[in-house]
Formats: sequence, C-alpha cells, structure tokens
Amino acid sequence: MKSKLLTLTIAAFLTFTVKMQAQLVSPAVLGAPIIADGFDAFTGAVPNNWEIAPATTIPAGNVSKTVTTNTFYPVYGASAMNLVNTSTTTYSYIATNPVSVTAGMAYEITYYARGKGPISSGVAGSGTVNISANGGSVSGAGWFRHRQSVIAPTTTTSAQFYLKVKSTGTYLTSSNGGMSITGVDIDSFKVQAYTPINNVNLYSIQYTTASPANSPFF
Repeated sequence: MKSKLLTLTIAAFLTFTVKMQAQLVSPAVLGAPIIADGFDAFTGAVPNNWEIAPATTIPAGNVSKTVTTNTFYPVYGASAMNLVNTSTTTYSYIATNPVSVTAGMAYEITYYARGKGPISSGVAGSGTVNISANGGSVSGAGWFRHRQSVIAPTTTTSAQFYLKVKSTGTYLTSSNGGMSITGVDIDSFKVQAYTPINNVNLYSIQYTTASPANSPFF
C-alpha cells in the first residue's frame, strides 16, 4: 500500500512540475523578432507603427508618450507608451502594422508594463480578434515582464499583434519621490515565432531504459 501511494504521489508531483515549467520557460527555440519596439519613435503622442486600423479601437487621445526616468529600474530606453481605458467592461485595443504569420506556428509576445490595470496581448486577422492570450493585472511603479504565447489559426500577411487594456487607474507610490502613473505604461514589446512541441503523456516522461534512469525529457 505504501508503494502505490508513493508512486501516485511522485506522479502527481511530476505532473505539477512539468505544467509549471511549461509556463515559466519557452517551449522551443525562438526565432528572430518579427516585431521589436522600444517605443522610442513617436509621431505626436502615438508611437510609430501602432494605432493601426482595423484592429485598433482605442482613441488616439488615450495613447501618449511617457518617459522612463525616475523609475525603480530605468533600463528600457528614454520613453514608453502609455494607455488609458477607464471602462470596467470593455477592453480597448491598440494594434501594430500588419505582419505575416503562418498557420500552426506559435508566437511568443513579451513586453514590460507598470502602472495600474488589466493588460493582455494577442493577434488579430482581418480586423477580427481571433486569439487573445491570457494576460495579467498591473499594479506597481516597477517594470514587470509579461510573457504570453498565441498560435496563428491561418496563414496571412495581414495579422496584427495587439495590446489591450481596461479598468485602468492611477498607481501612486509613497517611495521613489511619490511617483504617480495613470493608466499602464508599456515598453520593449517583442514578438518571436517558434514551432510548438506536441503534448507528452506522463508515461513517456517517466519511462526510460537509460542508466542512470533519468527521464528522456530531463
């Protein structure tokens, strides 16, 4: 009875560990960036290559340029993009210039964010948002790196990667000179393609004839 319980416990722990690792590390070798924007080039208050139709829904007046000085970690260039959307029910989208994507390919989206409000990223095709990765809630004056992945459902030259925000507020810190951030600041936006790896069952992870008996996925 102890042997069976031990086996089940180890199996459950191994499953949990693998799932956590899948969230924390990239599942494959990433390709060269198809988008890499540090938000250092603006036309007025809007960053170049953003606020592009048809996927964009956020008004230009809710987009602005903000400086990255006087931060906890001032290492992401001289400027960043700020987004404001106080609606508590509807996301506002800001989309990139169209780029090419391939059906079945995965795309890792990374960016840094600070301020206050929910934020997420994804990819849209022909103006219709067809994939939206889970995001997170930003609340802080320090930059935090977000990493999400999406899989393109079709091959197209008109895909638009986007950021979306809602329920933005003002984050005020008592330290660092009483820094105040209204909305969400975003910097260092990057998109890289990779080939998804097929799911692996628990038996394949555990079974091996090697000596020492390490998992083939170790």
